[in-house]
Amino acid sequence: MNIRTRKSNHRAANDTVSETESFEELSYFIPLLKEKKSAVRVGALKNIIEVTSFQQRTDQLHEIEIDLIDVVCGILTTPNKEEEELKLAIQAIELLSIHTGTLRHDFFKRVKGFLSPIITDSTEYHSVVLVCGAIEALSVTCLMNCSQPDSYDHTIEFIADIIRTEKNKQILNSALKAWILLLTKLDKSKINQHLELLDRISELPSSGNNDLRITSAIAVAFLVSEIDPSSLSPVEGDSDYEDDDEDYDEDEEDEEDEGSSHTDNGHSAQESNIQDEEEEEEEEEEYSDSDSEDYENYDGDNEIIQLVEDLVLNSSEKTKAKVRSNALLRKVLKTLKAGDPPREYLQVTSETYFFEGWRAYIQLHQFKKVLRNGLTFQWNLNKDLRSLFKTQSFSNHEMERHRRSIQPSKSKQRTQSLKKDRRNTSAVYAYHHNDA
Repeated sequence: MNIRTRKSNHRAANDTVSETESFEELSYFIPLLKEKKSAVRVGALKNIIEVTSFQQRTDQLHEIEIDLIDVVCGILTTPNKEEEELKLAIQAIELLSIHTGTLRHDFFKRVKGFLSPIITDSTEYHSVVLVCGAIEALSVTCLMNCSQPDSYDHTIEFIADIIRTEKNKQILNSALKAWILLLTKLDKSKINQHLELLDRISELPSSGNNDLRITSAIAVAFLVSEIDPSSLSPVEGDSDYEDDDEDYDEDEEDEEDEGSSHTDNGHSAQESNIQDEEEEEEEEEEYSDSDSEDYENYDGDNEIIQLVEDLVLNSSEKTKAKVRSNALLRKVLKTLKAGDPPREYLQVTSETYFFEGWRAYIQLHQFKKVLRNGLTFQWNLNKDLRSLFKTQSFSNHEMERHRRSIQPSKSKQRTQSLKKDRRNTSAVYAYHHNDA
């Protein structure tokens, strides 16, 4: 065998995941990641991804986590790396951050120290693929490992600055995904502190980038579903509105008293009914006049709904990606129009886990992307991963009954919508009738 053939075979062997190497200790891969040959480094990264997806190496990772993450992150900061190697390094960082066994917060600080300069420099010194990957890896690492509220908030604001200023659509999309992922861990009252970005995000569904349109629509649906009115600062005029409601109720009581006294004084029931009907008509006119002023601030909501609806209606392509994105946009519309949250299911052996709401949806789909086929394995063994989700498990029989129970009838949906806040109900009613 000549030298060229031997080199070729060696390179080919390192481009595949070796079953023998996938059972080596994690420390075995550290010197391989420092090799000059790209094929050797790529092979080592693939093995690390295989190990951290489908095996439990808690004790090993605890012993060598800093050395290992330094070497993996070092690949990202070294120039002239191929796109495949960069993507594998990003995935390895995310999987290591999810895996149990790390000193969580120390691990996060280490990763942030490597990735922040890459994100800050943006495309001036780095490829778009690397910057997008660094943003995503930072968000996943922060979500799983950051234990200090100040540091967590700083990371959210760091990514929010990118959303405010970035013009590259791919980087903007990655930043928006990362931002809403980090928000899913906050209480509703704290999410309200970040609503100043809603105006910026509301502009993005009209973007020419399909991924950015989808992400911004999900972000809007998530923020709308998580807004906590009780923790919002009072808006000028709200107290007057409440006083008007009280006066309105008092007037109704006075009118009822007057009506009963008229009847007691000898007025016929027919005259009393006619008078009541006239008063009700006057009240309805006053109510509609006041509503026309009160609902002016819903114009923005209707514009967002219209933007998302147009994305579905104007999409003529029938590719797989388009079909998936349209299904997702319809979920967003359900939330914006009727407050209906998305529902997802995860089958793990004989049990099915039920997820409801945009928080769980965003988190679940991020971990599906990172863990891929290893999600069910990690779900069984990784308590840190499970603790993120407030979910419940069902047997297959129980799950079937649960599926049927969460499908409300049309009449029930109509009743539920009538019980909503008077402003929200009227806004939805007006929206539907304007479309008719």
